[in-house]
Amino acid sequence: MRLAFFINVMKGDELAALDTFKKYGEISGNWTTEEADSAFLVDKIDGLLKLGVKFEKSKYYKAKFYALLGEVDLAVDLLDSMLQAGSFHPYYITSRMFEKLRFHPRYIAILDSIGL
Repeated sequence: MRLAFFINVMKGDELAALDTFKKYGEISGNWTTEEADSAFLVDKIDGLLKLGVKFEKSKYYKAKFYALLGEVDLAVDLLDSMLQAGSFHPYYITSRMFEKLRFHPRYIAILDSIGL
């Protein structure tokens, strides 16, 4: 469901993103349908992304949420911490969600450190 949510966000389909976000919350138990609806009413997709950041346990997915919010430094912090912990996989950089990071000096340093 996370992947479906991110795909819908990238497509700009807000209602489909809301629907998949609610389903993801139901499956994961991270948030209720009501919490998702409330976040969406307040701040549309950004509200859902902020709710995702609050409850997401995976550093990789949390970095995606931050990147989509435009919180580039926070996204890079998480990716760098994954690299330092040995849990960064090169395929992570293929995600379109990280497009806003492409020219960030620390992101480029991460790529350099893994030989890309």
